Amino acid sequence: METSSFISYAKVNFGLRILRKRSDGFHDIETVLQTIDLRDTVTISPVQDGKILLQCDHQDVPSGPENLAYKAAQLLQEECEVRRGCRIEINKRIPPGAGLGGGSSNAATTLLGLNSLWKLKLPTKRILSLSAKLGSDVPFFIQGGTALARGRGEQLIPLRLIPDFWMVLIKPELSIATEWAYRQVKIPLTSNSLDVKLEGLQEISNLEQLLSFLDNDLEKAVGEVYPSIANIKAELLSKGAMGATMSGSGSAVFGLVKTKMAAERLAEGMSRPKWQIFVVRPVRRCEGLG
Repeated sequence: METSSFISYAKVNFGLRILRKRSDGFHDIETVLQTIDLRDTVTISPVQDGKILLQCDHQDVPSGPENLAYKAAQLLQEECEVRRGCRIEINKRIPPGAGLGGGSSNAATTLLGLNSLWKLKLPTKRILSLSAKLGSDVPFFIQGGTALARGRGEQLIPLRLIPDFWMVLIKPELSIATEWAYRQVKIPLTSNSLDVKLEGLQEISNLEQLLSFLDNDLEKAVGEVYPSIANIKAELLSKGAMGATMSGSGSAVFGLVKTKMAAERLAEGMSRPKWQIFVVRPVRRCEGLG
């Protein structure tokens, strides 16, 4: 096994609807997920004594057993009775606490990378099953692209994304834990109907259709505690974004524009000393490993 590096993409949510709180404490949701070209790099090297070693260059991301990528490697060892070890190094560009799925993406990338490097030859269906044990977002990152997600987020329907567009993604100084964000939502243990716009959806054919999805139930709940989320959204819209919303559980907010030039101009106009601002575009499918 030689040292190899793998791309680990971020995601955004084109809207997120919370249908109900489940008896197991999770929530049933409905959301459209999209990989974007903001990405980490996961480098995996062989370790002969069977140990898993993990390092991350971001001070707010754990280096060790608490990291989801470590848990992904450990899960593969246990499920496939692998005695080999590995060293995982994560070069972090996706900001944590932003609702961009960086930890889940790193875990999915680790599963895919080790499946290749350890020559396990697990089929995609098996990898998806394992990934669901790690977290609700992890299965999405196994295949990436565009997908309608239901259940806890692990029930995926691939979608075709037709329109071209760019996004300006803003991560304020604030970071938000997913578990905390969901606790802010007051919803009964009863069923809410699915969004009729998403029923039978197979493709997103134009920007008008996409913009109609941009409604995030978590944004409303989180915004009551952190009004800066709404302020960023309002400023994006006032400065030319066609639509804007918080991604997932936040705190990142993104606005959509038609061209790269418009995105760069908007990003420049949104600049703040302690904000991280990215100009990104969709990745219609994960571009393989390596």
